[in-house]
Amino acid sequence: KNVREMARDGDIEQGAFNEDQIPSFVSIMWNITVMDITTTLREVVMKVLHDQSVDHDVRQKRAKAILTLGDIFEQQKSIQHDEEKDIREMFQNAAQAAMEKTLHKMNDEEKSR
Repeated sequence: KNVREMARDGDIEQGAFNEDQIPSFVSIMWNITVMDITTTLREVVMKVLHDQSVDHDVRQKRAKAILTLGDIFEQQKSIQHDEEKDIREMFQNAAQAAMEKTLHKMNDEEKSR
Protein backbone atom coordinates (compact mmCIF):
# COMPACT_ATOMS: atom_id res chain seq x y z
CA LYS A 1 0.00 0.00 0.00
CA ASN A 2 1.13 3.52 -0.63
CA VAL A 3 0.66 6.32 1.90
CA ARG A 4 -2.59 7.47 0.32
CA GLU A 5 -4.11 3.97 0.47
CA MET A 6 -2.93 3.52 4.04
CA ALA A 7 -4.54 6.80 5.09
CA ARG A 8 -7.74 5.97 3.21
CA ASP A 9 -7.99 2.56 4.84
CA GLY A 10 -7.32 3.96 8.28
CA ASP A 11 -3.89 2.36 8.67
CA ILE A 12 -2.48 5.81 9.29
CA GLU A 13 -4.28 8.07 11.71
CA GLN A 14 -5.03 11.58 10.59
CA GLY A 15 -2.17 13.77 11.76
CA ALA A 16 0.07 10.74 12.37
CA PHE A 17 2.91 12.47 10.53
CA ASN A 18 4.23 15.23 12.68
CA GLU A 19 6.16 17.95 10.90
CA ASP A 20 8.97 17.48 13.41
CA GLN A 21 9.37 13.86 12.29
CA ILE A 22 10.13 14.73 8.66
CA PRO A 23 13.87 15.34 9.22
CA SER A 24 14.08 11.93 10.92
CA PHE A 25 12.35 10.28 7.96
CA VAL A 26 14.72 11.99 5.55
CA SER A 27 17.71 11.00 7.66
CA ILE A 28 16.56 7.38 7.66
CA MET A 29 16.10 7.44 3.88
CA TRP A 30 19.54 9.00 3.47
CA ASN A 31 21.17 6.34 5.69
CA ILE A 32 19.44 3.52 3.82
CA THR A 33 20.66 4.96 0.53
CA VAL A 34 24.23 5.23 1.85
CA MET A 35 24.10 1.62 3.08
CA ASP A 36 22.79 0.45 -0.30
CA ILE A 37 25.51 2.26 -2.22
CA THR A 38 28.20 1.02 0.18
CA THR A 39 27.03 -2.58 -0.14
CA THR A 40 26.88 -2.34 -3.93
CA LEU A 41 30.37 -0.85 -4.13
CA ARG A 42 31.75 -3.53 -1.82
CA GLU A 43 30.27 -6.28 -4.01
CA VAL A 44 31.59 -4.70 -7.21
CA VAL A 45 35.08 -4.24 -5.79
CA MET A 46 35.18 -7.83 -4.57
CA LYS A 47 34.14 -9.12 -7.99
CA VAL A 48 36.64 -6.93 -9.81
CA LEU A 49 39.49 -7.90 -7.49
CA HIS A 50 38.70 -11.62 -7.50
CA ASP A 51 38.01 -11.93 -11.23
CA GLN A 52 39.73 -15.16 -12.25
CA SER A 53 39.26 -14.48 -15.96
CA VAL A 54 42.23 -12.08 -15.84
CA ASP A 55 45.75 -12.60 -14.57
CA HIS A 56 47.20 -11.44 -11.26
CA ASP A 57 48.83 -8.34 -12.78
CA VAL A 58 45.49 -7.04 -14.06
CA ARG A 59 43.90 -7.60 -10.63
CA GLN A 60 46.86 -5.80 -9.03
CA LYS A 61 46.41 -2.80 -11.36
CA ARG A 62 42.68 -2.77 -10.59
CA ALA A 63 43.43 -2.75 -6.86
CA LYS A 64 45.80 0.22 -7.26
CA ALA A 65 43.21 2.06 -9.37
CA ILE A 66 40.53 1.46 -6.73
CA LEU A 67 42.86 2.80 -4.01
CA THR A 68 43.56 5.87 -6.15
CA LEU A 69 39.83 6.43 -6.63
CA GLY A 70 39.33 6.05 -2.88
CA ASP A 71 41.97 8.72 -2.22
CA ILE A 72 40.31 11.07 -4.72
CA PHE A 73 36.89 10.55 -3.10
CA GLU A 74 38.33 11.16 0.38
CA GLN A 75 39.95 14.42 -0.79
CA GLN A 76 36.71 15.56 -2.39
CA LYS A 77 34.74 14.60 0.71
CA SER A 78 36.71 17.02 2.85
CA ILE A 79 36.48 19.76 0.22
CA GLN A 80 32.76 19.30 -0.35
CA HIS A 81 31.69 18.85 3.28
CA ASP A 82 29.86 22.19 3.28
CA GLU A 83 28.29 21.44 -0.11
CA GLU A 84 27.04 18.11 1.27
CA LYS A 85 25.26 19.96 4.04
CA ASP A 86 23.63 22.16 1.42
CA ILE A 87 22.61 19.15 -0.66
CA ARG A 88 21.23 17.36 2.39
CA GLU A 89 19.29 20.45 3.38
CA MET A 90 17.95 20.79 -0.17
CA PHE A 91 16.96 17.10 -0.20
CA GLN A 92 15.29 17.44 3.20
CA ASN A 93 13.38 20.52 2.06
CA ALA A 94 12.24 18.82 -1.13
CA ALA A 95 11.18 15.68 0.73
CA GLN A 96 9.35 17.74 3.32
CA ALA A 97 7.55 19.77 0.65
CA ALA A 98 6.55 16.58 -1.19
CA MET A 99 5.23 14.99 2.00
CA GLU A 100 3.31 18.10 2.93
CA LYS A 101 1.81 18.36 -0.55
CA THR A 102 0.73 14.71 -0.40
CA LEU A 103 -0.77 15.10 3.07
CA HIS A 104 -2.62 18.28 2.06
CA LYS A 105 -3.96 16.56 -1.04
CA MET A 106 -5.10 13.60 1.05
CA ASN A 107 -6.81 15.94 3.51
CA ASP A 108 -8.53 17.80 0.68
CA GLU A 109 -9.76 14.54 -0.82
CA GLU A 110 -11.10 13.43 2.56
CA LYS A 111 -12.93 16.73 3.03
CA SER A 112 -14.49 16.55 -0.43
CA ARG A 113 -16.03 13.15 0.27
